Amino acid sequence: MSTKTRTNILIVASALSVINSGDAFTQEALSLLPGVKLTLDVAHGITVSDNYSNVADPAGASGVLTTDLTFGLESKTRTQTISLAFGGQTVLGHLADDGGDTFGFQNPSGTLDYTQSGASTTLAVQAGYQQLDVNDTEIADTFTSTDLIYDNGTLEQITANLQMEFGTRSPIGAAFSLGYSDSTYQDTTDPDLVDTLNFSVDAYLRVDLSRTAELKLIARFSETDQDDLLDSKQSTQNFGLGLAYTLSPTLVFGSDVTFDRRESRTTVLGVESSGIDEGISTALSLTRQLPNGSLGAIFNSAVITGGRSASLTVERKMELKRAKVTYSFGASQTNSNGIDPLLSVFYQGEVPRASYTVQLSQGASTNLDGDRFLNSDISLGYAYDLNSISSLALNLSHRVADAQALLGIDRAQSNFSVSYTRELTKDWDLRASYRHRFVDADGSAAVRSNTIAATISRSYLSRR
Repeated sequence: MSTKTRTNILIVASALSVINSGDAFTQEALSLLPGVKLTLDVAHGITVSDNYSNVADPAGASGVLTTDLTFGLESKTRTQTISLAFGGQTVLGHLADDGGDTFGFQNPSGTLDYTQSGASTTLAVQAGYQQLDVNDTEIADTFTSTDLIYDNGTLEQITANLQMEFGTRSPIGAAFSLGYSDSTYQDTTDPDLVDTLNFSVDAYLRVDLSRTAELKLIARFSETDQDDLLDSKQSTQNFGLGLAYTLSPTLVFGSDVTFDRRESRTTVLGVESSGIDEGISTALSLTRQLPNGSLGAIFNSAVITGGRSASLTVERKMELKRAKVTYSFGASQTNSNGIDPLLSVFYQGEVPRASYTVQLSQGASTNLDGDRFLNSDISLGYAYDLNSISSLALNLSHRVADAQALLGIDRAQSNFSVSYTRELTKDWDLRASYRHRFVDADGSAAVRSNTIAATISRSYLSRR
């Protein structure tokens, strides 16, 4: 029996074992099988809002009917996978602040993913396009001031990434990656929402010095171009060494030391000015594995626009019987200014038929122009299984970006939402939700909105 035949038998056997485990087989089991998979996701919904267009003084209530369609195609073999997905949304309704009745197609999207793996090499290619409402963008845990902007308009994003890795199972290996992203805003009013173009090249050469020590030669180049009032541009080059050393079975030390060079250029009234910041950047970490988690310390000193930032953080992760806990504390300093406290607490617990999360964090961030912000975030989440086919979820969050510069803009955003989901049939699902949002910023009137939505959805799957 050939190696290829044995591999295919093992894949089929793994899939059949999942199928025999119960009703949860469909997506998980079929994803293990080689072949071609076609999918169609359909969602019909209705949305009613007292401020659909996100303005300070809305003219009245708006309501829309939507249909979301997403088509997917995936071809999988033993060593490679290619997938393609594209979709969009049709909308019909009445918008009180945007010209009355509306009908059209919006939020188009498309993605292409390709992966290939060999005995010691991997290749991954990704390309994507999406257009979405500015206020539908997800806010990450490490958010910035721009993420809290509430505005009418759309964001168009184009991304492309290439990753290659060689010698994954050899004592000598290398990796190379290219990244490209282009974000363009349309019909927005906030001047801080600016078009941004990013390009980056990363590479490293890895050498296993021993069973416990790994050395990397690191090189990176990146360029960022913002279409703001100053037409800001920044290019960065990094060259250096990275070392990972296992001191004991439970203690690992890591360090990166690089020479960084940042060149910034701005244009005011047709006159271009530039500045260069360069120096040594250092990242040191020490992590100990404990019976119920880990304990670690991280020190960073990095070259930034206009100077240097430094931070020291201690982090503890714990796996409890019915909960996961992560907390960290420390301090940071930017350009020899005052010391900012760093704090993060995340708790995820489970009780019979329910789960809940508590998250609290405070950290500092610096934008491309060197402006510093102190970001604070508190969020609560609760999910309860009413029965085997329906559930209830509540979420509450409050985020603040406090500008440290004299002319900076403080921003805050609060959200409360409650949602109900139910399996209507074997194929169709229902989701109903209510959301209240409050957004405030220096120099602007506060914006409030209340939105009620209901959606029914299903997925179609075909394999060949």
